[in-house]
Parts: sequence; C-alpha cells; structure tokens
Amino acid sequence: FCPPIHPPVDVNALLKDIEEYNRQRFRSDALPLGKRPWQTLFQLGEAAQRWLRPQDRTKGQIVDVVILEQFLHVLPLEMQAWVRSRKPSTSQEAAQLAEVYLEQQVSLLILPNARNVVVPLTTSTGQGRRDLQWAVVVPLTTSTGKVPIPVGPYKPF
Repeated sequence: FCPPIHPPVDVNALLKDIEEYNRQRFRSDALPLGKRPWQTLFQLGEAAQRWLRPQDRTKGQIVDVVILEQFLHVLPLEMQAWVRSRKPSTSQEAAQLAEVYLEQQVSLLILPNARNVVVPLTTSTGQGRRDLQWAVVVPLTTSTGKVPIPVGPYKPF
C-alpha cells in the first residue's frame, strides 16, 4: 500500500492568504452583533496582531505592510486586481508590478499616428476609488521645448 501523494504546499503563499484574511478581518467595518465595545476592541487588537505579526517583523516591515495596503487601495481597480493577484510582499514590489502592468497596457495600444504618445490617467469614481483611463498627447514644440497637450481620453479596450 502506497500512501497518497500530496502536492507540495507553498508555505509562503499560504502565509500570504492567512495574512490577507486577517487584514480583511481587521478592516471589516461591521460591528459584530451583540458584542460589547470592549469585546470589539479586543477582537480588533487580536486581528491586528495576526495581520501585522509584530513578533515576526521589525517596525519598518510593519510600516511597509500598512503602506502596501494603502498603495493597493489607491490603484485603479483593474491594476489593483492584477497587482494583488501576484501577491507582492512589499510596497516596492507592488510598485514594480504596477509599472509592469502599465508597460503591458501601453504596449498593447496601436496608434494611427506614431508621433502621438499614450499616457495613463486615473479618474476618481467616488468613494476613494480610481479607474484607469488613457489620454493621447501630441508633442507640441513651443519656445520652451516640447509640451504634451492632452487631446482627449483614449480607452484601449
């Protein structure tokens, strides 16, 4: 009899999933029904401890976890989903992934006039959310040099 073969477990991915679960528990805006304020405060403290893991991280690493969360929150929704799906460990890694996303999006665009440049713009959709849009800018030569002039929004998809 051979024991069943289990696929290898990616411990880092598992820890990231647990950390994300604890972050969501900490950030949940619902006050638990029937809970007293002190019970809620205690549960928030426990959730913060499980999310931020101060026993395993330096103060700088904890600050980076909070910065990473806020950085992901302010990204345009499509970019945010793309970056989150790659599970960045640090805010710097998330910024690098966001740059890769932008480069990939721009490389997919085909413009009728090669002198035009497409640049990403973000627009507010309310409630602190942003959507990614594109603007075509045409270089204009002036006495001070080239100045990009937006000529209108451009949606590649």
